[in-house]
Amino acid sequence: MLDQHLLSRLDELGARQKTYADETKWIILLVFVGCMIMLSLAMLSGDLNDVSPVISPIGMLLLFIFVLITTLSKPDLRISIYERGLLYQNRRHRQVILWSDIQSLDHKVTATHDFETTIIQHTYTLQSWENTVLLTLRFDGTWSWQKRRMAVATEQAISAALAPPILLQGKACPFGPLTLSQEGISHNGKMLPWNEVESVVPTGIGTIVIRRPGDSPLTFWTCVLFDEVPNLAVMLKVLDMAASTHHFRRQARGWQRIADNWVV
Repeated sequence: MLDQHLLSRLDELGARQKTYADETKWIILLVFVGCMIMLSLAMLSGDLNDVSPVISPIGMLLLFIFVLITTLSKPDLRISIYERGLLYQNRRHRQVILWSDIQSLDHKVTATHDFETTIIQHTYTLQSWENTVLLTLRFDGTWSWQKRRMAVATEQAISAALAPPILLQGKACPFGPLTLSQEGISHNGKMLPWNEVESVVPTGIGTIVIRRPGDSPLTFWTCVLFDEVPNLAVMLKVLDMAASTHHFRRQARGWQRIADNWVV
């Protein structure tokens, strides 16, 4: 049963736009049931006579029960995107987060090496204005494509909600060493107006290079390390908006590729 606080927060969300659910466990269960059916048919047809003593009906039943319990014990995960926030749900917990609650969105990609295997883990952290963690989403590359889709959609929705005030309401917002405002980009006490920006592009060595008209490929106005920029998704959205107005080059695909794969 929903408590009154959660109900009042739900009323603040506005219209629901889309819901994303992690249905990986049902896919795993469906694949396993299909394999069990094929194995049973093969046993009945006599194609597995040599191994049928090993793969007995009782053994198959116990294996099925084990996989069923293991799969169903995984928590359900669902995120609904609304006009003014999101609703996070799993089996034991529901949480309403308004866009106005969020100060920053951090996305880190880490690599764990185990013998010859490398596991890439993505961690998304939503932080409040009181510097507390509102929500953390973690997933690796194993059976997690739906969680990845869910996290990317959440990241895009948050960025679209937080970015407009920075340019449209004249707010200056720091992103590590860079500060973006209605006037332009600031770094180390220097300010570059938007109409003097030629390009803001990533490099393959993990730097962000900002150039002015007339800069050569070897020169630039400033350069900062990729890992120094927090709240990256919001900054990319602000740059999208500024680039559409002031017509400088941003290389959106290059940004997204590095954001998805830059390992810290």
